[in-house]
Amino acid sequence: MKSKFFVLLFLLLSMTLLAADISFEASVDRSGVSIGSTATLSLTFGGIGSIERPQLPEIDGFDVRYLGPSTKMSIVNGQVSSSITHNYILIPLKEGSFVIPSITINHKGIDYSSLPVNIEVANKIAASGGGSQPQESYDLEDRAFIVAELGKNKAYVNEIIPLKVKLYVDNLGIRDIQYPKIPKDGIIVGDFSQPRQYKERMNGINYDVIEFSTDVFALRSGSIVFGPVGLNCNLIVEKRRRKSSAFDDDFFGSGFFGGNIFDNFFANYQRYPLNLSAPEENIEIKDLPVAGKPDNFNGAVGDFNFDVEISPKKVKVGDPITLKMVVSGDGNFKTVNLIDLNLGDDFKIYDPQVTSTSSGKLFEQVVIPKKSTINEMPAIGFSFFNPKVGEYLTITNEPTAIVVEGGTILDEAQMFESGDGGVTYAKDVVGEDIVYIKEDVGQLRRKDHYLHNKLGFIIFHFLIVFIAAVAAVVFLETKRLRTDSRYARRLQAPKKAKIGINRARHLMVSGKSQDFYNIAFKTLQEYLGDKFHLASAGITINFVDEIAVLGGIDKNIIDKMRQLFEACDMARFAAGAVDKVGMQLSFDQLREIVDYLERVKL
Repeated sequence: MKSKFFVLLFLLLSMTLLAADISFEASVDRSGVSIGSTATLSLTFGGIGSIERPQLPEIDGFDVRYLGPSTKMSIVNGQVSSSITHNYILIPLKEGSFVIPSITINHKGIDYSSLPVNIEVANKIAASGGGSQPQESYDLEDRAFIVAELGKNKAYVNEIIPLKVKLYVDNLGIRDIQYPKIPKDGIIVGDFSQPRQYKERMNGINYDVIEFSTDVFALRSGSIVFGPVGLNCNLIVEKRRRKSSAFDDDFFGSGFFGGNIFDNFFANYQRYPLNLSAPEENIEIKDLPVAGKPDNFNGAVGDFNFDVEISPKKVKVGDPITLKMVVSGDGNFKTVNLIDLNLGDDFKIYDPQVTSTSSGKLFEQVVIPKKSTINEMPAIGFSFFNPKVGEYLTITNEPTAIVVEGGTILDEAQMFESGDGGVTYAKDVVGEDIVYIKEDVGQLRRKDHYLHNKLGFIIFHFLIVFIAAVAAVVFLETKRLRTDSRYARRLQAPKKAKIGINRARHLMVSGKSQDFYNIAFKTLQEYLGDKFHLASAGITINFVDEIAVLGGIDKNIIDKMRQLFEACDMARFAAGAVDKVGMQLSFDQLREIVDYLERVKL
């Protein structure tokens, strides 16, 4: 018993002595690096097996990222020693000579400090060029950056402003380039077109350029801060390669293969997230003038053309006539809304079908003449504001002659016209070609009546199993709802969305556009929050761009999400431009988004 006590006492004293003998050292795996490569900073604590990660000071010329700890234990001549090393990756940002300052940590009331470490950062081009001429110095900011170019810095509300975002790269490995991100406070940003790649010389340097193009427009007047424009990508940096062996040099280095194939194959690269941004820019937005605004102006801004096609031009009373109205040209087609038809009481007008095309917008509208005395389709006008001339313009087609044959007045109960010119009504055909529902099923008789088909027999054998299964399902479901918040939110998401959709339908029918878009936005926001287990308040149009990058969702649905969020923003800032057709389109998009996400597995 005494021997065990002395052994334990010896171990405690040994551990105390070891704990008191702690060393601290900072080192780098190489004293010289170049832009586009990395070095590793190691903070090693000897005589201790565990210590928290030190907080580093700012290190000039480098971006520092924590890699993780590593521990080591050794036994020499019966003496046990341990150490822990915290490793950091150093990514050079500019060329020059730098010093990693002394780092001090406090452990159990005692301060431990390391010595400063010198490190040189060279330009990669200069280092590999081999020439004696001095090379121009570059920072990382000079070798990878973006520039945002607005087509104009003064515009009207809803006027299209061309935007180009250019990514400039000078001899760096850039991967996983994402589409630019732009704050959307009072601004609508269109979809970016396919990026264009080319070379451009700037300040004596040949850059590889990737250009993203789109259009933006403002929803409100005044001075608007545009930006900052951001772009995320990955910088591919090369970590230090292993040293070549003599076998590699003799056989693979200067031999048949003409190069060190193992070094090339096992070269170690690491991705470093690079967040680039272009500075903010102020744009001045003017309200559309009040003077000269036509009564049928619905918010269209641009330089448009307007064409109307009518077919057929010879019909009977009650037959449909299709009006195809095409708006084309150059402008903001998102503000081209329902075209007013001033046709009087002679026609019954149905809601149009709106289609966006590559060259403009198509409105297909069905009208039905009510009288045979109608001999022409009245003129149809389309008004818009042309920012090039600063005026409202109206394009009106000429009245079109049509022929309407048949009765005098269209009756709502009319079904069709008979061959002799007479009118047949719904009440005249009931009972002639409609099969009535049978009121009596007739006489029934039993067929194949066996014992095992009796309900009591089946219940007797399966009642206990059924009750046990139901109890197990209820217990597991209740437990999961109580412990798995993600599952509970996903389960209740469609129920809450259904309630919101019903409320939106009621507001749409009532014509309350502002309340409708508020409910539509809240419904979509809460549904996406529950579906993806995120805070609903943080779900905005920027969330659509994030899930689009992840993939797994149909691009058409992504576009509808983006359009619905934009429509809600437009309704908030430009309520006068909202019409019934727009609300119907947004309502259909909301239902389709919810229906798709309920069917697809994410």
